[in-house]
Amino acid sequence: MSSTSASASASTNVRQELNRLSLVESGITEDEFVGLLVYITNNPNRIPDLEESLKYCTDKLKVKYLRKLLVPEQPAVENLEKLFGQMDVSSSSGSVNTPSLSMFLKVVADNSEITRKNSETMVRFMKECFHDTYQNTVFERADVEYFLCVNNTFLGQFSAHGSVNAYLRDNPVPTNTEEDVQKWFNGLTEILPKFTKKLVVKDTHTNTYLNGLKPDISVFMEEDVINDVYNTMFVQTLLEVKKRKSMSGLSDEDKGQVLDYIRVLVQQQPLRMLFAVFLSDGFYFYVMAYDRKTKKYSEYTTNLREGLRLFWVLLNFGSPFTMMVGPKSIDIKTSSRNFRIRLKGYLGMGSSSTVYQIDWQNTPSAIKVFKGHSSLLHLLKRIHNMKIYHRDVRPENILLDTDNNKPILVDWESSIRNTKDENNTVEYEGTVTFASPNILDKEFGPYIPSASDDLHSFVRTIYILRNPSNMPTIPNENLSLKAQAVREYWSDKLDGRLWREMVDAASAKNYDLLEKCCDVFEK
Repeated sequence: MSSTSASASASTNVRQELNRLSLVESGITEDEFVGLLVYITNNPNRIPDLEESLKYCTDKLKVKYLRKLLVPEQPAVENLEKLFGQMDVSSSSGSVNTPSLSMFLKVVADNSEITRKNSETMVRFMKECFHDTYQNTVFERADVEYFLCVNNTFLGQFSAHGSVNAYLRDNPVPTNTEEDVQKWFNGLTEILPKFTKKLVVKDTHTNTYLNGLKPDISVFMEEDVINDVYNTMFVQTLLEVKKRKSMSGLSDEDKGQVLDYIRVLVQQQPLRMLFAVFLSDGFYFYVMAYDRKTKKYSEYTTNLREGLRLFWVLLNFGSPFTMMVGPKSIDIKTSSRNFRIRLKGYLGMGSSSTVYQIDWQNTPSAIKVFKGHSSLLHLLKRIHNMKIYHRDVRPENILLDTDNNKPILVDWESSIRNTKDENNTVEYEGTVTFASPNILDKEFGPYIPSASDDLHSFVRTIYILRNPSNMPTIPNENLSLKAQAVREYWSDKLDGRLWREMVDAASAKNYDLLEKCCDVFEK
């Protein structure tokens, strides 16, 4: 291997290690990452030693070692000291003599030039990092059906005489500057067909809301961008735009930038399973996707018209690829008042809780949300595997063990173990208001016990815990009227999309889907 190729390899290895150390817990910060890129650019002779030093120590020591390298450069500091020593400051008419002023201006010019060079260096290295990041990531080839089949939509076309085709016909794609391309895409997104949901497409190319990154175009729900305040947790999808650099397609460095965006979304939206982010130069349209379940990336490249149509269809029909998933706020209920706290960012997840960033009384704070729902569901799954059915799952029978923040299911007097024929009917005993559809259909009469009965009671219990409501008035008359009152109550309460999904999962005894839904409550 030549010395040149060896040096290039060492440089790539160091940049990859810096990128990795920026993602680990207590790793280098974004500012430190950029500073280190500038350092290795200005000190290429140090790269082999740096690569060797980063091979044989823990991440903690690596971070400590790298921070030692970040002594801020202070150019012309001797001139500054001399300058201030020559300043003639008077209490009456403080002034600086002409030579000192000239020296001061020279120092400012020196510093400005160094800042400019460092800025250019940073941009160049960021592009190299994006290129290397993309090249070192494995992608599967996708097609348009990969995105459409998730919720059984079809692509279709924009109307031949509609606003989109008229805009494309009357406004050629600019190729001079990215600012021109940004304005062109802003105009294009404004005349897209109206979405069925209250989505808004925002120009964010000067806004660093995405963990310091500035995606060109961001899509949110209208309710999530009040006063144009943007939050990474609430992004539906992103569209990055570039001026045309090549007739053959979009560059790897631009795709690497999109990859950075997806990684931020994956970190900030931990309950979301599918992600799709878009990239276009007005000629080609590129889609990058990530599946959290398989941990695999996919990519698809097409022309502008088809790509833009795919962008619109996925958003319009609520595809999981372009739909934010997760809580947006936390309802706090006390004896004196109820209030809602808006979440600002995801900080981390432990075995028993999830931690979010909030503003509390105008002070940056954090809130810990315990995951009791899943623990209760795990308990039900365990007893159901033993053919034990609780039959009285309701809020009053759920207590909190404050020693370990775990929910406890109490009052087992109505429980039954069905060790006989699974088709054997028994008399019903248990909850009335939280009874399952099957028990209500039987009007609290003889029935065949099933795990789905407890799971339906579980779904109803979760609803009331999250949405305290007045319970239905249960008639004192016959069981048929009681069943009808309860059935009508829950038919109204569980009419939302998420709750219908949970009801279907309870009927199918799908514990995995229920667990997923437990952490996904729409506001």
